[in-house]
Amino acid sequence: MIAPKRRWLTPARLSWCIAYWLAGFAFWLPSMAVHAVRGESFGSNPLDIPAVTVFPVAGSWLALELLELLTLQREVASRRGAIAILMLLGIWMLGPAYMIVSNGFAGPFMWMFLFAGLPFTFVISTYDGTLGALAIVTVWFILIAALELTRTLEQRPAHHDPERRWYW
Repeated sequence: MIAPKRRWLTPARLSWCIAYWLAGFAFWLPSMAVHAVRGESFGSNPLDIPAVTVFPVAGSWLALELLELLTLQREVASRRGAIAILMLLGIWMLGPAYMIVSNGFAGPFMWMFLFAGLPFTFVISTYDGTLGALAIVTVWFILIAALELTRTLEQRPAHHDPERRWYW
């Protein structure tokens, strides 16, 4: 009897990948909250910029830890690297939408950037004050993914079954 070929991308895994990607919102929510509270007076308090630098990093870290905990409850191995990369994609791809909403509290002119895409995440985060946090999380999550991939490849046996795929 021939065993059925194992599918890598099942509907359950796809839904978890989408959830990891949507967890990128955890980076933008603190910035939006600060802008909602401060409104037009954002930037007048010396704690505004440190707040939009520290809180998004903390939100991303908490989301990563929570998602890893939820993943470990349903799977044997951690997928921290995959979670980090998908969250990072979510942060960069969903950035313009969240920057528009958060800056909508300070002025409505940002709506034209909604469909501008990835390059404008960098530009808009500079305007918003979250550029430092974006740089920290980007480098940090890329390092997490690289270290997880390296660790996974080091654990792979020398003589492995070619039908068995190794994913992190």
